[in-house]
Amino acid sequence: MPASNWDSLYKTAYQKGIKRINEIPGVCCAFHSVIDGLIHITPDLIEPQLEKNPSLKQAALSGCKGESPLEIYTREDFIQGLFFSLSRGAAAQQMIRNREVHQWVLKTFGPGEYRLGGTAGNMARSLAPLGLPVTAYANPLTVELADLFGDYSNLSVIVKRDGDIKRITPQEAAIEKGIFAIHWILEYDADFVMYIDGVKVKPHRANRYIPSWNPVNNQFKMNPDFADGFLELSDSYSHLLFSGFHILSEKYPDGQVCIDIIKPLSEYLIQLNQKSPQLKIHLEMASIASPMIRKAIVEYIIPHVHSIGLNETELPLILESIDPVITKETLENPSVHHFCRAIATLLKNTSLERVHFHNLGYYLCLERETWTSREASRDALLLAATMAAARAQNGLFTSLDDIEAGLTPDVVQCGLDELQSLSESLKQPDLIETGIGIFEDWNLYFIPTRLVEKPLFTVGLGDTISSGAFLTT
Repeated sequence: MPASNWDSLYKTAYQKGIKRINEIPGVCCAFHSVIDGLIHITPDLIEPQLEKNPSLKQAALSGCKGESPLEIYTREDFIQGLFFSLSRGAAAQQMIRNREVHQWVLKTFGPGEYRLGGTAGNMARSLAPLGLPVTAYANPLTVELADLFGDYSNLSVIVKRDGDIKRITPQEAAIEKGIFAIHWILEYDADFVMYIDGVKVKPHRANRYIPSWNPVNNQFKMNPDFADGFLELSDSYSHLLFSGFHILSEKYPDGQVCIDIIKPLSEYLIQLNQKSPQLKIHLEMASIASPMIRKAIVEYIIPHVHSIGLNETELPLILESIDPVITKETLENPSVHHFCRAIATLLKNTSLERVHFHNLGYYLCLERETWTSREASRDALLLAATMAAARAQNGLFTSLDDIEAGLTPDVVQCGLDELQSLSESLKQPDLIETGIGIFEDWNLYFIPTRLVEKPLFTVGLGDTISSGAFLTT
């Protein structure tokens, strides 16, 4: 199918998507808003550290060989995780658990450029310019964090004032001052090249490594005002998007384990489903290194959500506790057909209604039954790709005009090639023309994305993609 035909589908989907969004009564983005420290990583920033410290150089080489820490307790863990990401061009995130390492990163690389971050923060900030009512969760909500949400009267937080539940802007709600958590976003370009003792480090794509300091939310104790308030107000919402499990630890000094932290949220989701059955719930996965935490999510969280969003790194990892054979095949052969098989396996073994997958050059989705129509499900991916292209080329958008600019980059050829490959392997020629097909027992949607050669930054793109696609399905 010529790219020009996809241009036509994109424009139509954009117009329909904006109309659909104007009909949404309310969306909540929950459990992870934070201050990001954005730093553009170059060899010049890293090489001096490796040259003066042999143990850091060895850690970098270990990362290039595929070794990565579950969490960051030492400087070596930090460097190993960074080079694991760099050598693969793969997004990765680890939590910093040692205050001295946090101080070393701050002294070595600086705080970076402060931006709104976290899955909830990124989603809320991407959706607010669309004009629909958006509620975000932020705990603790400091003045510094509140200012990063921007000036949107339709973006609120839930608070309790004088015994009453209220929705007010983050700026009106913020009381505390200070930076209690920071998630460094170490962005790198595809043209990054560095040699370590003759080993060439060159990512195949632009991406980022996220070492995060967030002791405040390590044991994820939901703010009671939000928990009570959202439950009380849930009938006025149509969508809930949430994430944040990558902040957890497997075990804690007080004897608790991750399951003890996750179970209360599972029980909260059950309450929500009982009180407001109309509420559609989406879980956005993140880079979770711990198999124990991923298994707990499969067991306690996924049964209570309708939709899940993941990328090429997160999909095989979440499958690890479900079907190790499919996981191994997907990791060894990360082709579009194997990704479809992996998603189908996830659907077969859970009660999920929808799985949304985003990869370089294309997005695909498998679902049980359509919520509206098959064209709407396909068009939702096209709108999400438009939003992601706008954010990649210009940064945070503030209006519909900014988002519409996402229609200008070219449809990427590698996405068209993957579409043709999938169409031929499934013997479904119409898939090339429409992006709509069938995979085994599931509705299949595939769209080639628009290419931004040098994205301004990559962090938050997955959150933007999943939120746009979920709301307009």
